[in-house]
Amino acid sequence: MLDKRGAVPRQYGFAMGDFDEQMMVLYGVPGDSLRLVDGSVVLLNNEGATDELTGQGKGFDPRLSRMVPYVSLQSMKDMWRLDDIRIERMRGFVIENPRLDALHSRSWQALQKAEAAMRDLQWGKYAKYIREALGLENRAYPDVRGTQNDVILGLVFFVALLVPAAFFAERLLVAQPEIQKQLAWFGGIMFVIWLVLSLVHPAFELAHPIIVLLALMVMAMAFFVITLIVGRFNSFMTALRQRAAGTASGDLSRSGTVYVAFMLGISNMRRRMMRTGLTLATITILTFTVLSFTSFTPSIQFIGFEKDWKPPYSGILFHDVNWWSW
Repeated sequence: MLDKRGAVPRQYGFAMGDFDEQMMVLYGVPGDSLRLVDGSVVLLNNEGATDELTGQGKGFDPRLSRMVPYVSLQSMKDMWRLDDIRIERMRGFVIENPRLDALHSRSWQALQKAEAAMRDLQWGKYAKYIREALGLENRAYPDVRGTQNDVILGLVFFVALLVPAAFFAERLLVAQPEIQKQLAWFGGIMFVIWLVLSLVHPAFELAHPIIVLLALMVMAMAFFVITLIVGRFNSFMTALRQRAAGTASGDLSRSGTVYVAFMLGISNMRRRMMRTGLTLATITILTFTVLSFTSFTPSIQFIGFEKDWKPPYSGILFHDVNWWSW
């Protein structure tokens, strides 16, 4: 249950009916708007939505929406509009999924049949087609959300590589001896890479990348501070233990050794600029080729039962206009 802020309401309640009365009464604070997002049921009241914000719906005001009839139909329409907005938005950035488009199209066709059956008062067909539409759209809904999340995770991955890439580029191309100039070149290179990413990566339009960058920078600085404190603490404890024992020993810093080896490798690359340039170009072309010409498309195979197959059990069908349950 969500309110108009997109969070759990401070106060709400509900009363569920039994099998004979398949309905629910929802109580909320006057002036608030309630939305329900629970697994296969999505009630948003997003009629007329045109973007992501309006697609999340305005909710149902307890003072105005005294009753929500045809819950299955309302849930199907709200879910379909939200998915359609997100699909069209991703299609604008050439992010497409044929399986997702097929499920979304089939659910729309089933929805049209359900509405036609409802107008003709053919409630058996209505229940059949609305459940078919809900089943198809329920398969599409997680895929739409997952595709958007994959785009955001891709942005997080690239931003996480931004800091070491900028440091590597500064050491390889400039290699300033003074720390002030090193920081200046590091910031400039990182800004250029960020600018290029903002022009080519679709996640900059689907999310707020500045928040991602700030979060990763805070994490990087926190990791550096924690590492520094732990290292100083271990050094202090080692020195204290040696003074108490009256002994002295030397230890090789593993992180320092790795850093020296890394800097030595960069200095060797600077001395062989032609070989380094060709190697980096080869890696870039190979990575671009793999990402551009490799595609894995999942699919769903619908398998029907055999003609003479009978279920090994019997059931009682309880139904009304809104829901069918076994």
